[in-house]
Amino acid sequence: MTTTLSAKGQIVIPRDIRLKLGLHSGDDFLVLSSASGEILLRPLRPGARRSLTDALRLFHGLELERADEPIRNVAL
Repeated sequence: MTTTLSAKGQIVIPRDIRLKLGLHSGDDFLVLSSASGEILLRPLRPGARRSLTDALRLFHGLELERADEPIRNVAL
């Protein structure tokens, strides 16, 4: 399946996937990008308060490249 990025930076998640995962308008997602250019989306369920570390642990088999420099200028 493919999708297209709109001029506003929006991506449509295909209907079949939305139905399968029970996704609805207004749902929040964790968005991760890898050094190799991959983008990962993970739906955040209402009431689920997780740290980024906890969310990353849920990606079984995910390999992230480790940077030697500490992370700086992180705005929350």
